[in-house]
Amino acid sequence: MRNDEAKRLFSAIQQNMGDSPLDQQQSDRLQGLFKTELCTIPLDDSDLFRPPGEWALVISERQQSVLNGIAAYLTPAQVETLKALGAYDLAERQKQMMLKRKSLGIK
Repeated sequence: MRNDEAKRLFSAIQQNMGDSPLDQQQSDRLQGLFKTELCTIPLDDSDLFRPPGEWALVISERQQSVLNGIAAYLTPAQVETLKALGAYDLAERQKQMMLKRKSLGIK
């Protein structure tokens, strides 16, 4: 499951890199970081009872960890693309969380 999620995230990144695609070394490093940092934090029912800001902070810290782990191997344009994609990913995760909270009647 982690491999599938890492591949999905990586594919989305590659599609959005435009004129600055990742080379094989960058790709391998980034996929490894995804598997250890991002794909290990699913949204489960217990997270729905956390304050949304606390949960978003956990996601943001993991995203920053990935960026810190790969930034030395990326161009500035690639770093900026990853930052933008991270912000989009966080917003999407927050939407999913809020929809699940609402469906369970959690305010």
